[in-house]
Order: sequence, then C-alpha cells, then structure tokens
Amino acid sequence: MNLFTLRRVLLPCLSLLIPGQLLSKPSILPPEVVVVLYNTEEGDSKRLALHYAKARSIPEDNLVGLPIPLGDEISREQFNQKIRTPLCGIFDDRNWWVREIGSTSQKQPITLKRRVLVTMRGVPFKIARTLDTIPEGQANKRPFTPNPKGNEASVDSELSLLGVEGYEIAGQIPNPYFKKDQSLLNLANPGILLVSRIDGPSLKTCMRMVDDAIAVEKSGLWGKAYLDLSKKGKGYEQGDQWLEEIALMNKTAG
Repeated sequence: MNLFTLRRVLLPCLSLLIPGQLLSKPSILPPEVVVVLYNTEEGDSKRLALHYAKARSIPEDNLVGLPIPLGDEISREQFNQKIRTPLCGIFDDRNWWVREIGSTSQKQPITLKRRVLVTMRGVPFKIARTLDTIPEGQANKRPFTPNPKGNEASVDSELSLLGVEGYEIAGQIPNPYFKKDQSLLNLANPGILLVSRIDGPSLKTCMRMVDDAIAVEKSGLWGKAYLDLSKKGKGYEQGDQWLEEIALMNKTAG
C-alpha cells in the first residue's frame, strides 16, 4: 500500500474525482435551466429552496412548491398524484418543454427549456414497492427478496423521466449522460432531466453544503489529500495511474 500525503494542497473542483486525461473544463449551466422542487408541507424545505435559489441566481419562477406527504418514503400512487402529475402540469403551463407522441405512441419531450431539476430536503426520496410485487408473507419485512418485477424506486431517478410516458417501471434504463464529455445543453437527447438533490440531517447542514460549494468554486479547497494506491497488479493498473496523475496535479497546484 502506497500512501501519498500532500501538504497544504489547493484542490481545484473535481481534481480528486477525475483523472487528468479525462478532466475537461466544466461548462457552466445558466441558472434559468434549473428547476428547484420543495415540499410546502415542511417549512425548512422552502427555506432551503430559497437559500439555494438566491445563492445560484435561479429565477423565482423556477421554484416549485408542492404539498407532498412527509417522510422518506411514499407509495407509487402518492408519487404520481402528488409529484409527477402536478409537476408535469407546471412544465406544460410554463412552456418548459415541448412533448410529442413518440414511437411508443406515448408522449415524450422533444425540447426541454429546463434541463436540471434539484429536489430539496423534505421531498421524499424513496418510492415503495407495490403490494403485487412483494413476496407472500413479506409485506412488513425489509429488505424484500430480490425480484426482477420489483418496482420500488428512487424519487429522483423517476423524476429524470418526468416527461416520458409509458416506460417500464421495473428494471433499468441506461443513463444517456454517462461518459459524455460535453455540456448538458449540447447533448442530443433532451428527453431526460438531470436530477440532483440537496439533503442532509438538518437544514443547517444543507445550507452549509450550498455555501461551501460556492466558496470552493471561488477560492479552491485547502487541506491534505490522501491517495491510496492498491498496487494489486492486473486490473488495477489504470486506477493506480489515475491516482498518480491526480497526486502530481495537486502537487503542481499547491
């Protein structure tokens, strides 16, 4: 095990996450393409949304508050009734997208004026599995026995397909943004929203996440970087090479 310790290092954003040969200058997203979703049933959720929107200069019209049941998990029916359907209506009313009937005879976006959706603390993050896919006698047990027909999901992942109708709930869909080294605004497929979340154990923590991120973007992050090489041979060489390059980048930076 080799351990690199770099003292008093200035870490540019993402320098610890992306190897040198893959690192490209990030493209800044204009604030108007970002929609912020919060829960009107929880006061802290709106406070966080307002704080984030002000910090990132997101237009007030892009803030969406919905009355959503409190708690980490909601049912599929609640998700559709309380989040998906009203949010689709808002995208329609505010002309944030254009949808047409696609090859599956269902609506799907062909133009998205709002490409990013950020959910706030207070918006549930889990969708429960429907009873018809839960094995007999396990309704009150967790975790469930693995089932390819299981339709539990992340709220945020389902929201990425907000404008797409008729897709199969169970299973997975390839991420069209994976390994794309270009601006989100320039990607060919506009049908899938990029969904992110600001969440944590407290409102104070979440607000600090927002403020600290902006501070790092302006001045960098000072501290120590620890990089742990595996040196296990075949199958690990590329990862070790990335870490060595990151070490050199950080040493050069500070």
